[in-house]
Amino acid sequence: MLTSRIRVVLLALIAWGAFTTTASAGTLPPAGIYQVWGRDSGATAPYVKGGQITLDWATIEPKRRTFNWSSLDSELKYYASIGKVATVQVNSTKTKPSWLWTVVANCGTVHGQAAPQYWDPVYMNVQTELVSALAAHLKGSPYLSRVALVRAAPNAIGTELTDMPSGYSCKATPSGHKVSTVWSKTIRDQYYYDVMNLYR
Repeated sequence: MLTSRIRVVLLALIAWGAFTTTASAGTLPPAGIYQVWGRDSGATAPYVKGGQITLDWATIEPKRRTFNWSSLDSELKYYASIGKVATVQVNSTKTKPSWLWTVVANCGTVHGQAAPQYWDPVYMNVQTELVSALAAHLKGSPYLSRVALVRAAPNAIGTELTDMPSGYSCKATPSGHKVSTVWSKTIRDQYYYDVMNLYR
């Protein structure tokens, strides 16, 4: 019996294969097996088409609008050296950049993940700065051809979580900034749409 994770990967590969057969040649990364959530060395196998580069937001933007892309550059250089491509994604794990709490209210944690008041328009501004900086850096990279795709991550709560629990409360920034809007599923859906459109 296949585990749920293996089933998801197989379905994704089948869907990707079906999609690439209908797309024009050369516009999509090569279909096949990619090394994800493992060591980069797994991508050296001859049957593996590429790997995965994951970046932590707190690490790459230690100060607002000040980015450190050294880990991305070294990873892309590695994939170039083995003649493979890689997907790129910026994750927001249990922590957020410490400076974030000076501009957006802190709404505690959800399943151990730091929860900013992501429905605050300031938060979308911060995400726009991040995604724009990533796009600009990749565009100017000598290893751009090594990028198979950029995975869009909502980074609302953690990397993928978006729902706030009932009874949540948000602590204002040191300057007293906090929006009065109450979180709702409609707000969640709008944020998800906006951030995915930002990546697009």
